[in-house]
Parts: sequence; C-alpha cells; structure tokens
Amino acid sequence: MELSNVIEKSGTPIITDLQIEQLAEKHSELCHGVYASFNGGAKFEDVEPLLIKMLDQASEISSLLMLKKAIQ
Repeated sequence: MELSNVIEKSGTPIITDLQIEQLAEKHSELCHGVYASFNGGAKFEDVEPLLIKMLDQASEISSLLMLKKAIQ
C-alpha cells in the first residue's frame, strides 16, 4: 500500500484520498445549494446554519490535507 494513497498507522488507514475527495464533493454540493438558496431569495438567517457547516467542512478538508502532508 502506497503512502501517497493511504496514510496508515499499524495497518489501519487514518486518512485516505477517497475520504478527502468525498468530503470535498459534499462541500461543493453544499456550496451550490447555498448559492441557489440565495439566488432564490433566501434570507441570511435562513441559510446561516448551512454557511456555518460550509466553514466547518472547509476547515476539516484543510486540516486533513495538512495532516496528510505532515505525516508523509
């Protein structure tokens, strides 16, 4: 198993490229949904929980990528 594809600890994957890709895909879908909501006339208060989730996802993606890079 290559470290470029899977970071392992004792044979158990910690972070995989697939996990990061799936999270990035969910993040992209959420971004498009929020954009569509605003275009549809949604108010900030209606979309605020989704914006907070977007920030959380972006931070998680960034953290996973930095951790993966640090471990390699």
